[in-house]
Amino acid sequence: LHHLVADGWSLPLLMRALEDASDALSRRQAPPLRRPPRYYHDWSVWQRDHAEGGWQPHLDFYREALRGAPPRLELPTGRPRPAAPTLAAERHEWTIPGSVLAGLHARARSGGTTLYAVLLAALALVLHQRTGQDRVVIGTPMANRTHPALQEVVGYFVNVGVIPVTVTAGDTVPSLLPQVHRLMLNALSFQDLPFDRLVEALAPVRSLASHPIFQVMLALQNTPNAWETERQLESTDAAKFDLTFNAVEAPEGLRLDYGYAAELFNRATTVGLCEEFTIVLATGGTA
Repeated sequence: LHHLVADGWSLPLLMRALEDASDALSRRQAPPLRRPPRYYHDWSVWQRDHAEGGWQPHLDFYREALRGAPPRLELPTGRPRPAAPTLAAERHEWTIPGSVLAGLHARARSGGTTLYAVLLAALALVLHQRTGQDRVVIGTPMANRTHPALQEVVGYFVNVGVIPVTVTAGDTVPSLLPQVHRLMLNALSFQDLPFDRLVEALAPVRSLASHPIFQVMLALQNTPNAWETERQLESTDAAKFDLTFNAVEAPEGLRLDYGYAAELFNRATTVGLCEEFTIVLATGGTA
């Protein structure tokens, strides 16, 4: 399934409907097709109507939050950034052991936040260490199904949130957690603001060479059968961003699928970055 028609949340809905239909047909009964309370076009109409001034508070928040943020993370790539990239992608998979994952959950509980916030704080530290930049902007996918009527609707609702983390000398994962938690809550509050509207309003200098506003994305998949679901949804041959971290909890620990732009990074560089990320997660890190 292409992301034009479905997201990770949709696939379990489709699978459940197929299982129910298969079970009914095996008993020579009509498939029990359920009508959702709303359809995707209902949401599209609402989004179109909401565009008439409804997103102004969201835009005002992001204008202030992103004030002074660099237009691009200047990661040491090892290769010159092409003016018109082909979007060729490579990937690296690794697993953070269950013992480390348990420690991450404990750190999240002690900070009154979530596993995702811990991962985000650690990644912000790593990117700060790699770039020397104090403002690190990271993209995050949002389910964008805030209305109960959308829980059973198949379609592409996912939106992109933006987390601009400020990192200073001596920061650690625990010291960054309050800031990251607050930024995440804000992003969740404004998750219905379409990312293209944000880009249009902020009007950054555009270039084919890099994605606007952020170039690194972090996702923690928490839909049912998340690892298998995302593999069916994501294409492996296109680098949408410079770096993309996909994480999902599994019995053996935290499984990470790391995609990177092949024209920018070689495998040795990316494996080294993954190892650094793992160390920061295990130790709490220091900026």
